[in-house]
Amino acid sequence: MKVAKKIIKNFNKIQVLYLDKMVKSSKSINLVNYFIKKKVNNIYFIIGSDILIELHKWKSWKKLVKLTKLVVFSRKGYDKKGKNSFVAKYLKNKNIIYIKNKPIVVSSTLIRKKLIKNS
Repeated sequence: MKVAKKIIKNFNKIQVLYLDKMVKSSKSINLVNYFIKKKVNNIYFIIGSDILIELHKWKSWKKLVKLTKLVVFSRKGYDKKGKNSFVAKYLKNKNIIYIKNKPIVVSSTLIRKKLIKNS
């Protein structure tokens, strides 16, 4: 949270919130449902192409992709697999925005592992 807030401190239109406790869940679909109840429009679900490959294994993934616009960032070695993934085929590549970006070597999994290690 501290790092995220530091990164966006010069961006007035971006707000960092920790909602897991408020929503009482860390499941993405529960967070999306929370935003729907709050009447938030245009919800974007941002993931890496590596996650797109596994997304069909998530709880309520069909509802998740129906309620949000899927934004997929390039991850080295996963883009082609992501575009051919079960979810991409299910959506017929509609409702997905593919972002061509420089390779990202940091992942949320890596960050969590480092945080646990340093605790």
